Amino acid sequence: MNRKNSKEWSYLGIVCLAAVVVMLPIAVFGIPSGNDLPQHFQFAQTYYDALVSGDGFPNWSARENFGYGSVGIRFYPPLSYYVLAFARVLVNNWFDAAWLTFTFWMVLGCVGVYFWARWWLSPKESAFAAVFYAIFPYHLNQLYISFVYADFAGSAILPFCFAYLTRVFGRERKSDIVGLAIAYAALVLTHLPTTITGSLALAVFAVPLLRQGKILRQIVKASTAIVLGLTASSFYWFRMVSEMSWLNHAMEKYSSGHYYFANRFFPLYFHAIATDYLDNFVVSDIITALCLLFLVSPIVYLFYRRTKDAEISRASHIFRSVLPLGLFAFFMITPLSFPIWKILSPLQKIQFPMRWMAVVAMCGAVVTAAAVHFLLKGNFLKQRI
Repeated sequence: MNRKNSKEWSYLGIVCLAAVVVMLPIAVFGIPSGNDLPQHFQFAQTYYDALVSGDGFPNWSARENFGYGSVGIRFYPPLSYYVLAFARVLVNNWFDAAWLTFTFWMVLGCVGVYFWARWWLSPKESAFAAVFYAIFPYHLNQLYISFVYADFAGSAILPFCFAYLTRVFGRERKSDIVGLAIAYAALVLTHLPTTITGSLALAVFAVPLLRQGKILRQIVKASTAIVLGLTASSFYWFRMVSEMSWLNHAMEKYSSGHYYFANRFFPLYFHAIATDYLDNFVVSDIITALCLLFLVSPIVYLFYRRTKDAEISRASHIFRSVLPLGLFAFFMITPLSFPIWKILSPLQKIQFPMRWMAVVAMCGAVVTAAAVHFLLKGNFLKQRI
């Protein structure tokens, strides 16, 4: 192993260690509670029973509804529950399986952010991005406060989609097209709301990456990857789409009141309805506000440009592509984005605009790492400002 590869693996080891440390409180204090926790583990139990009995892809959840069963297992993406069920097979109890699974998704997400950041940054700076992602308030909130397990798993796969899209546009290799196809298929098979927001975010992110003279070729290659990903995951989503009318969630009440997207814009406290518990929204608004600190970190770059020779740096491209995407994602959780939500009816199906924060988290981590790059490059830590 050469010195360069050894250095790369060393920083990846640090990233994995940081992700494990962030998950240690669950091993000590237990699994966080949440409204959706029973349903997540019920689905995982169904997949576990299927694995043990040799039925690889269950169509019916026999234990739900007091033994009457449920068709819900046919509609929710299976990958996150397969991982949890497989961990249960390995360790033979749900607690250890849950902790190992949560750690797996945290490590995977951090590695994904590292992989994305490496297109612009050094291994050391990319490790900063990955660690920032591990401690990003919204990312931690997905598990420790809200316990939206499938959202958390989807957030682990999303960075790989953007990393491979960046490479498809940057070097146009066949391996990158295949990588994007695999990542996108995994995203579809993990969490549908993240797939919807992620797909729109990928389209927005692609715009600044397009290069004059290669626009058509780049679009064709990226589209090919997406089509391949949809084809690979069609065994799940084709059935789900054709049977959607079976679900109660297709009823009007699941797109109004508590579930109406316009009642969940940021700040949540000022968009709540009468039946909401406002204290919960205060916490969510504080978490969201803290996340914005990551997106304002580029002020370091602006100061660098004013005080140093402003040569074009590879890292500076992050502020022209990743930062606008993060700002767009934050815009989508505010009332200003209401016209877009009204026009794009599939977007309304995610119900909660706050799910766009998964994109903000990913972008915020990379942008902050780029700010660290210029903070160190400008020697600002050794100077009085």
